[in-house]
Amino acid sequence: MTVTEGTNQIVGQDPVRIVAAAREVLAGKSHTGRVPRFWDGHAAERIIAVLLREVPQGSERLPLPSDPALGTGKTARHRRL
Repeated sequence: MTVTEGTNQIVGQDPVRIVAAAREVLAGKSHTGRVPRFWDGHAAERIIAVLLREVPQGSERLPLPSDPALGTGKTARHRRL
């Protein structure tokens, strides 16, 4: 999304390409992007509206990633293997 509509670039892992791309941005030579559709600060409101509409009232409570019932209270990406 931020590559196709925004200003991010994929330049790979080559240090020469990374530095060259950074220099272009710092010199003001990067392409102009636009604000993607729905990037208006109201995503949470839209998500809640869908959940309220689609999830039946009184349905079983699902554990959240920070729920103590799941263990550490950390999300999977924060857990050490």
